Amino acid sequence: ALRVEPENVDSLAGLAQALLACRRHDEAIAAFDRALRLRDDLPALHLGRATALLRTGHHGEALAEYEIALACEPDNLDAALGCGATLHYTGRTADALDLYERLRPQFPDTAALPYNRGILLRALGRRDDAIASFREAVACDPAHRDAWHSLGIVLSEVRRNGAHLPVTALVDQFYSEVQALGGSRWDTSSLIVPLRKLATDSADR
Repeated sequence: ALRVEPENVDSLAGLAQALLACRRHDEAIAAFDRALRLRDDLPALHLGRATALLRTGHHGEALAEYEIALACEPDNLDAALGCGATLHYTGRTADALDLYERLRPQFPDTAALPYNRGILLRALGRRDDAIASFREAVACDPAHRDAWHSLGIVLSEVRRNGAHLPVTALVDQFYSEVQALGGSRWDTSSLIVPLRKLATDSADR
């Protein structure tokens, strides 16, 4: 298609995405640049270029692209998460958290934002807030395994620091039973059911 119509933005975008999928990042960036010279108002092009830049260590340029994408489409969750993740990668975790806080009203029913917010809160040592954020994520999406896994990790950290929470005792009991049956510490899938029950019981009190 590009041979027939070399300045076709859809064809260039398709080429850029294909190169990105093949991890040919420098070529992908060049293709995104060509497409953006034709249409700089398409968030998908900025997002794709940001991904390629991020993977090649160009964090500043990647952040700028994510911000442009978010400005073009304020309800674009990928752009929002990309901005936050890039800020975190560059050591600006507090700024990333501030961004997620500002964006929370725009994404009230998605698990991705509270999950990523929980990751940042844990990185800042705010474990109680991280637990609340991970719980918010699993409330939005009970099948979100990463959120359940992260919740378990933070609760384990709280236990090691001497805190006493009902859910911590539940986690300890569960793992003791699993290991007694010959399982490993990471046999976590069955833990989801008792954790959900405890959360429901706590909410009803």
